[in-house]
Amino acid sequence: MYADADFAGLWSTEDPDDPICVRSRTGCVITLGGVPITWTSKLQTEIAVSTMHAEYIALSMSLRELLPISRLLNEICDKLSINRDESTKICRVYEDNEGAMKLANSMLPKI
Repeated sequence: MYADADFAGLWSTEDPDDPICVRSRTGCVITLGGVPITWTSKLQTEIAVSTMHAEYIALSMSLRELLPISRLLNEICDKLSINRDESTKICRVYEDNEGAMKLANSMLPKI
């Protein structure tokens, strides 16, 4: 999965007094075996106060798209008795903002 954000992407191109102009845009591509299976591009519902915040929101929105797809794929493989190596069950997430990745990793439960 690839997630990205455009921080306040409409700023200065439209009316600066319009609150929707300061919203960031989330982009996400989910792949299976290197082939894109779904993509999204949406305005974020929250107003981000920094690039890192916009990227973290994009990461969160993208994971909400990925998790049901991952669960569905696991269920299909179980029902069809498709044996999968553990390495094929890992979802790789690509995010280009180091601060957002550090924040996301700090939120993971410690095992």
